[in-house]
Amino acid sequence: MSIQQLVGVLRDYIETHQQLKSSANRKTEALKKGDFAALDDIVREEQVHVAMLNQLEKKRARIVTQITGIDGEQTVESCLRYADEQEQKILHELRKQLLQHIEELKRINELNQQLIEQSLQFVCVMLDALHPQRKDIQYRANNEPTSYEERQSIFDSKV
Repeated sequence: MSIQQLVGVLRDYIETHQQLKSSANRKTEALKKGDFAALDDIVREEQVHVAMLNQLEKKRARIVTQITGIDGEQTVESCLRYADEQEQKILHELRKQLLQHIEELKRINELNQQLIEQSLQFVCVMLDALHPQRKDIQYRANNEPTSYEERQSIFDSKV
């Protein structure tokens, strides 16, 4: 395996991360609009990209192991001493680009997580409003609550 193959894998990594960033941005918009059908489609699409990243990681690890001859050391940095000056520049640039995409993807995903948490808080508030917690109930001798209002929620199933 050669440095050129590693460069190819890193470029595929970058492309896949760009696609994930695009999906994450679309997910942000879907969350803002409350478009859960689109959100479901985006999550399925992201699963494909994540599977691709897993395959690329295995390929990258195999290439690095073959370049370095060391099974445990599987970083791009470990390959630099086996590359010529031009290949080192390319590897540094690709590594830099990949780290930038990862950081941006992380930022977008944190925003999406906040949006999801806010949506869940809203749902909880709405559920609490529709089904208020009961007040302390005092019982009569026949084990009936003291008032009908305390036994009734917003939804009366007998109606």
